[in-house]
Amino acid sequence: MKLKYFILALILGTSVTMTKAQDYDLGVFAGASFYRGDLTPTAVNGLRGTRPAGGVLARLNMNPHFSLRGNFNIGYIAAYDRLNNPGSSQEDVDRKARNLSFHAPVFELSGMLEVNLMKYIAGSKKYKFAPYIFGGVAAAYSSPKAFLNGDRVALAGVETEPGKSYSPIKIAIPFGLGIKYNISKNWTLGFEFGPRLTFTDYLDDVSTTYNVNAAPGSDAAMLSNRTGKPVSATSLRGNSNNNDWYYFTGITLYKTIRPYRCN
Repeated sequence: MKLKYFILALILGTSVTMTKAQDYDLGVFAGASFYRGDLTPTAVNGLRGTRPAGGVLARLNMNPHFSLRGNFNIGYIAAYDRLNNPGSSQEDVDRKARNLSFHAPVFELSGMLEVNLMKYIAGSKKYKFAPYIFGGVAAAYSSPKAFLNGDRVALAGVETEPGKSYSPIKIAIPFGLGIKYNISKNWTLGFEFGPRLTFTDYLDDVSTTYNVNAAPGSDAAMLSNRTGKPVSATSLRGNSNNNDWYYFTGITLYKTIRPYRCN
C-alpha cells in the first residue's frame, strides 16, 4: 500500500470512529523531542539535541482499560559531533573529529492502542488515576539539513555517501508508557515517554562511508568529509547496522466528552 493511501486511511478511519463514539477525548501535548543515532553515542549526547515539541490528540475510550488514539505531533531533532565530550577511547576522539551535524523538524501522524494498567474513567471519583502503555504505527516527515558556509543545505539532495538515497517520509513504530490523573471533572492531566523505532538509518544523513569521489570543493565533498583530513573509500562515517530513533516526551491535557455522568 502506498504511503499516501495509508495516511489517508488512518485519517478517515480515526474520523469515522470518533463520530460514532459517545465517550471520547480531545486534547493537546506539550513537551520535548530528541534523537538517538550515529551522532549520539550516549544518552547525554542525545539530550543535548533536545528541542520543544507539541501536538494534538483524539482518543476513543472503548472501556476503562482500552482506547484508540490518534496524534499529530510536531518536534525538532538535532545533533552535533562538536558538542560530544570525547572520552578516553580513540573511538570517542574520532567521533568528535568527524565534525558532522544535522537538524530537522519532525511532523508525525500516528494511530495507537492505549492500555490502562488500572481502570480509568475521567470524572469518576473511584477510577481517577492509572498508569498506561501504548503502541501503534506512525508516518513521519523529516528532512535533515546542515549549515555550509552560513547557508542551510538539505542533505537529502547531496550525495554525502556513495549511492545514498532516502525519502523524507518514514514509517515508525511509536510505543511507550505514561501516567494519567483526573484533575477536575472530565479534565485529565498526563505525562508520557514515547520512543519511535524507525526503519531508516538516515534521520541524521549518516550511515555508511565517505563519498571520496565527490568533486573537490562541491557541496557533496564538503558536507561528506568535515574532518579537515583526507579519508579513504572504506573510512566509516557511521554504523549502518543500527537504525535511528526519535522520541516524544511530555505532558498531555485533554477533556473527556460524554453524554452521561460518572460516579
